[in-house]
Amino acid sequence: AEHARRGGELARAVPLYARAAMHAYVHNDFAACDRLAEQGVSCGASGQCLGELRALQATMLFWRGQHTEAIRTGYEAIALLPAGGAEWCLAASYVITTAGISMRLGSELPLVETCLTVEPAPDAIAGYARVLCMIVHMAVAVGFVPIGRRSLARLERLAPNPELADPLTRASLHFARGWMSLMCGQDCFESSLHYEQSLAAYHEMGDARHGLHARMHQARAQAVCGMVNEATAALESYLEQANKLWEPLLASVIQSRLGEALCRRALP
Repeated sequence: AEHARRGGELARAVPLYARAAMHAYVHNDFAACDRLAEQGVSCGASGQCLGELRALQATMLFWRGQHTEAIRTGYEAIALLPAGGAEWCLAASYVITTAGISMRLGSELPLVETCLTVEPAPDAIAGYARVLCMIVHMAVAVGFVPIGRRSLARLERLAPNPELADPLTRASLHFARGWMSLMCGQDCFESSLHYEQSLAAYHEMGDARHGLHARMHQARAQAVCGMVNEATAALESYLEQANKLWEPLLASVIQSRLGEALCRRALP
């Protein structure tokens, strides 16, 4: 890509940058992904290639905590990409996640509905599973429980035999089950087991970022179960790991869960 750009072959450089940026994203090299995506855009990307690059940029903006820009960039990607494709799913998942975290999910319900009815491309099943998982997580968190249940039901149909599914689909399904068990079923032990299985799948993928997220929720389930000292010690360790990974957004969420656990420990 760089060779093509320096040679003035910008049209040839764009898809090469898009491919390299996606490779960096898949391998959790977010600094390289951010740099490569920006270089691709600067070469005059348009159409679907621009959509792919914008989807990756929305992801980077989310992890940097730039929520308004992440949603705007995510929608730009969605408008340029085939519905249900892998990059479309990536953009949709981060728009929904960002909207949920910033308490704006109610404004994005048309997109949520589209996600619940779209047919994923054959090569986008795993990415679509993550979209459904994020809908479960964010919808239930802000009180749209029926939407969360619809999304989990669709996710269950997507992976009728989870152990035969790819790691990302498996991780997403168990994460969603763990969240629903904790928030709606109040079965913290079942929730903890699902998070353990989600963590194992993320570990299989080499995804430390989302694996740490699953660990955090498992500790939260342990705190609800009464294992407050264990949960507190685990969350303190996870906070240290997040800081070492330079993950300020994840660190802030872990710190919030640690505060909850400490409050539980202080209760008579």
